[in-house]
Amino acid sequence: MIRTFTIIAFILSLNINAQISKCNAGHIGTFELDSEDYGILKIERTENSQIETNESMGFQASYDVVWIDDCHYELRNKKVIKGETRPDSKTTDIMKAEILKIEGSKVFLRLSSNFSDFITDCEITKIK
Repeated sequence: MIRTFTIIAFILSLNINAQISKCNAGHIGTFELDSEDYGILKIERTENSQIETNESMGFQASYDVVWIDDCHYELRNKKVIKGETRPDSKTTDIMKAEILKIEGSKVFLRLSSNFSDFITDCEITKIK
């Protein structure tokens, strides 16, 4: 009986650990988002910061990355490095991202914010 319980507990712990770490591949690296409307957005993310560059639009911005848990993070404290920001942009604006799944080099995200009801799903490709 104890042996059966130990085996079940071990299998459950493996499953829980697999679920906990399933989003790690989407944490750090260089990614690209290819949009028909806006061109290619290059995303360079470390554990605590993110820089987004869109050459075709002449835009670059940096953010602080705050990890809520393994699969959820927020982009805060936007600083425009190059180009123009939205006129209604505020220092309290927060972009929210949920890593839905990772398949190979593809990271599937759900994006929302604290300044709009708009929610969208997108796919970014990890290139480094």
